[in-house]
Amino acid sequence: MDDHDTRTLCIHIPYLLPPTLSLEVSLSVQSAAVIGAGLLYKGTSNRLMTEMLLAQIGRKPLSDKAIEREGYALASGIALGLVNLGIGNKMHGLIDLKLDERLIRYVEGGKSIDLPQSMLQ
Repeated sequence: MDDHDTRTLCIHIPYLLPPTLSLEVSLSVQSAAVIGAGLLYKGTSNRLMTEMLLAQIGRKPLSDKAIEREGYALASGIALGLVNLGIGNKMHGLIDLKLDERLIRYVEGGKSIDLPQSMLQ
């Protein structure tokens, strides 16, 4: 969980940037940054990363590039699994996020739920 590496990755994930800062980052670069965050925070059950990744899985598409969007959602799901790897039912600090329910809703094609930016602060 190196701070320098985290900052470098966060520059490529628009969700983690202040709303006033607008950078154009391709979805493939964002996907790589999300996987990098998952690897960097592997097994930590970090709340900030868990919330961000969960929001990214259910993020509404910003363009018509469905294949890239699905790849990004998949990368976010893999990273979410990495962050919470080996935690199992011991995610006491994340119970209020209702990960199981939300992931099942995403799989079933339910409406996406975006976490408010205020939850990340």
